[in-house]
Amino acid sequence: MKYCNILTKYFKNSHIGGSLLKEAITLKGIEGGNLKTYVETRWTTVYDCVNSVWRLKEALQDVYYIYIFFSFIKKNKIFFIINNIIN
Repeated sequence: MKYCNILTKYFKNSHIGGSLLKEAITLKGIEGGNLKTYVETRWTTVYDCVNSVWRLKEALQDVYYIYIFFSFIKKNKIFFIINNIIN
């Protein structure tokens, strides 16, 4: 759950990451919106957060490969989180 929130916050705060993810979602035709954030006081958001990461797995994979190709990520937490999701 912790990693889902780190991932979600990164893509919401990163202009490059957010736009790449949004474009990948559009190109793949994935419905259901962007990544969802987990909020402790709302227990149903656990499902929404994990489901959004799982649903966007292919889009995250595309963003991961673009990041590697253009070296946007320098081996930080996001690199390892996305790598664990797609593998």
